[in-house]
Parts: sequence; structure tokens; C-alpha cells
Amino acid sequence: MERYSYPNGYFLNKGGSTWEEWQNGRLAFRFKETKRDAKNITLGDASRNIWVLLPVGGGQSYYAYGGGASWTALYTVTAEGFSGQAQGEIPVSPPAGGAGSSAQPRLRLSAWVPNPAAALGEVSAGTNWRLVRDDRVQGATQKLDDFSAVATVMWQDGGAVAWSSPGCLPGWPEADRIAVCRDAVQACHASGIQVLAGYEYVDGISAGGQGGARFASWLARADDATLANHADTIIDFLWDQIGADWDGVGFDVELGALKPDHADAFVRFYTLLAERLRQHGNKVLTIATGISATIKDGAVVASEAHSLGCNRAQPFRAALNQPNVVIRPMTYDGGPSWHSHLRAWQQAVIEYATGTIGLSPAQLQLGVKVIGNSQYWDPNQGLVKTPNTYCCLTNPSDVSALCTGLLRPKSVGLITFAGTGHPDQWNAALNPGSSPANTTGHPLQAPLGSPLA
Repeated sequence: MERYSYPNGYFLNKGGSTWEEWQNGRLAFRFKETKRDAKNITLGDASRNIWVLLPVGGGQSYYAYGGGASWTALYTVTAEGFSGQAQGEIPVSPPAGGAGSSAQPRLRLSAWVPNPAAALGEVSAGTNWRLVRDDRVQGATQKLDDFSAVATVMWQDGGAVAWSSPGCLPGWPEADRIAVCRDAVQACHASGIQVLAGYEYVDGISAGGQGGARFASWLARADDATLANHADTIIDFLWDQIGADWDGVGFDVELGALKPDHADAFVRFYTLLAERLRQHGNKVLTIATGISATIKDGAVVASEAHSLGCNRAQPFRAALNQPNVVIRPMTYDGGPSWHSHLRAWQQAVIEYATGTIGLSPAQLQLGVKVIGNSQYWDPNQGLVKTPNTYCCLTNPSDVSALCTGLLRPKSVGLITFAGTGHPDQWNAALNPGSSPANTTGHPLQAPLGSPLA
């Protein structure tokens, strides 16, 4: 029996053309063998529109979405139960005929919700959430790929982890908070929608925020063992203590005390956590960060160098070589100076991420705000706290136009911040003619690397 192993997982031939992929002792995916030659075995999963290339003698495996222009490195696999010699590395270009069908992969559409309970509907303290259960889920079924519950957990002194305060259901009894998290995840999974737990730490970008200053000081002094321990603590709190099968963790860290000098430590932390999340069942890690731009020779050019300190502390390069990390740039804090250049700014952000940094488009979800904003960033004035709609797409048709005019052509996904909005309309614009979201129980677009469980 053929088996191709990698750390914490393996591909297994069950006989004939039937293959399975197992991760951490659990069946994750099923494949059909579609092609075999002396060097490579091609496996296809048409339900997710993804193909895997296994080297017969072991070595570097690859994956590609149907219609993709090239294969992307996946795992280094060890061959067991085969006859023959290793053939060395394969070419990076796909074999004749492409990886699979010519249809483009589905692009990920996500929605920010304030806390896990909000994935079910309008839930507040004292509400029997089971009475409103599925209110929001039903509206998102076969349209949204995931709800991202921004305020779930947060950092505590010394690297501990606790419920996000005050964002995650303040005043709720502990048992109810845990129960509604489990219910929200189960209800969403039953409709094929993922749920990302949020790691939120925001002080309004106030340099004088005491909690933010303590976090920045802790991060600056943290060695790899300290960062690894914090990553382990996050996983323990979310999966073991709460007991919900989250699909990943989404970060929203906006602290005035963070500076560019914190970037290397943040990248190391995100790398350590991403590795653990892959080992925990290929869970995803998302990073909400920001990026500004400049006008150069009459063109808009995206640049992290002109961004807020907290954004420069969480650079796009944190996702490089991390197959389950998605960058979610917040392209709505530009203020009046960028309002008239919004589409050019958004396009420049995509070009910066995929060109300058080298991320896969699947590792990028453009963040837009579909309600008004309470503040904006001005390069000359700093943070201006005033209600505004600068760079916000409050008209649903503007979001649809962004999807059809920029995101779909660039193969980049979308996340709406501060509102679920109109997922039916936006899904139709982002994924015209594609299969509905989550028809197989999981999003059809996954970040670079192995698909999410």
C-alpha cells in the first residue's frame, strides 16, 4: 500500500485510484488519482478544485488550483510501500493539460462580526441565544466562507490569554460564554461556514495606552521560547478550555506603543503560531494590518514605510513561506487625502503584496469597511478622530464593483470589516458562475499550501 508521509500527516492509497489524506490522526480529505507516470502521481479533489502532485520516490510535493498557471510547493514527503527510485525535483510548471478543470478557484469571502455569539445573530447578555440561532447563519449559507469573530481573546500580562475585554460578551457567566462559542461554531459548520476566533488588542492607537505599552515591552523582550509559549497558550485556551473546533485565529492588534522595531519579534511569533496551527489540523491565521501609499511619478504606490507603527510592526512579510497565513490589509483608514484615490490605492496594495513581497493571491483578502468610520489616519495630522465615510464603501454596489473590477481579476478575496452587509450580492460579484460557498463543508479557496480542514 502506497503512503507518502510528512510531519503530522500522510497521503494513503486505499486501492485503485482512491486516496486519502490524514492529518493528526484524522481523515482530512479524499482524492482520486488522475494521472501517473514514472516520476509523479497526480491526485485531484474536484469538489475543492485542487490537485496535488506526489513525486513517486518521495521529495517535494506540489499543489495547484484548477486552471492555475503553476504548481506551488507543498510538503516534503517520504515514500513508503513503493517500488522504484527517487527521481529528483519536478519542474515547477504544470504538466500538459493543467492541474485540473479550467474553472477559476472560488475566492474567499469573509465577514467581520464583533464576537462569536454574533455569528448566530443579534445576541446580547441575558438573551437565550438558541432562540435567535441561525438568524445570521442562514443569510450567509453558500455565500460566506467564514465569520471572523474579532473580539474573542486577548493578551494578558506575562503572555497569558483571557477573554477579550470588553468585547467578548461582557457580563456573561463563564459557562454561557463557552456554550455560545461552541454553539456558534457548530451551527456555522453545519452550514459549511468556518469561524475564526479573534485575538483583539486595541487601544485606539493611543501612545499612552498602558496595556499596549506593557504588551509592546513584553514583545520587545520576548525570546523564541516565550513567543512559543504564548502561541501554545492561545491554542490551549481556544481549543482545549473553550472546547470549540475553531477554524483558525484572526489577529487585530492596534496599539499606539507598537513600532517598526517590533516587526521581527511579531514575525517570529506569527511563524511559531502558524506552525502550531498547521499541526493542529491546518487551521488558518489571519492578520489585519494596514498600509499607506505615496504618489510617485503620478502613480499611486503602496508603501508600508508610511503606515502606522502598529501596522509596520505586523508587516506583510509575516505571511511569506507560511502556507496558512492570510494578510487582511485594512484599506479604509486613508481619510480625505486618499478617498479620491481609493481604487488606485487598493490596486497598489495588491500589487505590493503579490509583487514586491511575493505572496500568493490566496494569501490576501482586501479589507473594506461597509459602514462609516470613527477616525482616519492623515500623514500630516496623524490620527483624526471624527465620524466620516472617507474610503468606506457604504453603498453595496460599490463593493460589487470592487469585486468585479479588481478582486476577481487579481484572484484576491474580500473581507468586510464592521458589517456582514450583503453577502449574496457580493458573492455573486466575487465568484460569478462558481459553485456556492462551502458546498462540501469547507471553503473552496484555501491559503497558500495545503487546504484547510
